[in-house]
Order: sequence, then structure tokens, then C-alpha cells
Amino acid sequence: TLAEVVSRVLGHAYVCPTHNSLGAVKLIVRALTPPGSAVASNARGRVDIHAPRGIDIVDVRDHAAAPFSGNVDLARLEAVLADERTAIVGMQCYADGQHPFSLANLAAVRALAERRGRRLVLDVSRVIENAHFIQRHEAGQATRTIADLVKQIAKTAHIVLMDGAQDPKCNTGGFLAT
Repeated sequence: TLAEVVSRVLGHAYVCPTHNSLGAVKLIVRALTPPGSAVASNARGRVDIHAPRGIDIVDVRDHAAAPFSGNVDLARLEAVLADERTAIVGMQCYADGQHPFSLANLAAVRALAERRGRRLVLDVSRVIENAHFIQRHEAGQATRTIADLVKQIAKTAHIVLMDGAQDPKCNTGGFLAT
């Protein structure tokens, strides 16, 4: 079943099938981001869903981090999380189709989110691309398999969502998992 495969590949036991990532984002917005709140993010995000509800997307991406241009500026994230309006930290693997993050940065983001009592929600729609980039460019990761890196990335997040049309190359479908 889908739940068994998601659990085996990504390490999350609870799975909710969705039409695509849009369906998953709508569930997250409804459950975790009340009107007037903010989402700290390394990507542009779904402004079409957030803006009508008065939810701000706050850019915390470290635009100078090379080669991991999707990394989060941890000092900026700390400041944004100090604002009680910030409901969650939302990240994308291979943000906006061109900005990968490092595994070390993702782990630091998770730790910071937990210290502030927030959830890390990760869009893993392009997780394979991000894992490949980590394998090639992050110190100490070259001998790990893509499958191992994918699972590590997913397990670092509290909640993951996926659009099946991205890395898995399905014509439709997605899920939300925790």
C-alpha cells in the first residue's frame, strides 16, 4: 500500500493521500497556520493559498550560501521564530527548482524549530535531486546512497508532503506524512 511504501522509503508511519502537493498544503494551512500567522521558508511557497488567509511567507533562505543556496540563514530564522506569529518552518527540497540545502543545515533548522516549539514541514517533491546534490557536494556524504540520504532528509522533518508529479514522475497524486 501507499502507506507501507512511504513508511519504508521515507520513515514516516502516518500517511494521508492527497491529489497533489496543493492538497497537502491546504491541509497544513488549515491545521497549522491560522489566519494572521507567518511561515518561515526557504522558498517562495504557495502565496496563492497563504495570502488570502493573511499568512505571510517570510524568506529565511541564506542567499549567499554556496553551493547550498537553499540553506536557511539560522540567525535570521532565530529572529523570525522569536515572533509568536510564526506558526511553522516550511522548507522545500531543491527550493524553487534550483536551491538545494545541506543535510547539516536541515538538521540545524530542525533543532532550532524544536527549541522554539515549532514544526518543520518539508516539501520532499524534489528530494532525489537534493539528495544527489548532498551526495556530490556535502563533506562526509559521498559514500551514502541516495536512498539513505532521502530517508535521512525526510526523517529530519516533522511533516513531509510530496507532489508525485515531481521526482516520482507520476501523472498525479501526492501525500502528507508524519
